[in-house]
Amino acid sequence: MYLHLLQKPEHKIAFMRLARLLAGADGFVARNERSYLHAFVDELGMAEEAVTAVDGADDIETWLKGIQDEQVKHVFLAELMLLVLADGTLGEHELRILEEVKRVFGCSDEVFERFKDWAYRMDHLRTEGVKLILDPTRTHG
Repeated sequence: MYLHLLQKPEHKIAFMRLARLLAGADGFVARNERSYLHAFVDELGMAEEAVTAVDGADDIETWLKGIQDEQVKHVFLAELMLLVLADGTLGEHELRILEEVKRVFGCSDEVFERFKDWAYRMDHLRTEGVKLILDPTRTHG
């Protein structure tokens, strides 16, 4: 959705490392999470081989240490929040990773919660859209 704003290769690689780590944080990668990962690769304009090559140690601080641009940090937060909700839940392992991203980025609790609330609303709208497509005559509450 917003990944086109990431221009530097090191930002793209760092994002994909985090996305892969988050997608597998609960022990498996759900179908919806796999779909997000493929969409991320496409939107970032990365080759699948480059994405495979980014796997490595789970050192979030090392991956993110060079990111100073606040807008880039916000793109990471928005997209990663959407990813963790792709399977319908925000698990404790996923939340721990996001909390580490928050810490490394120096993100305030308020801003972090705003991104999380936004992601929940987006997830709700996506679900509402599916229901509307399946039965546009049904009232949804």
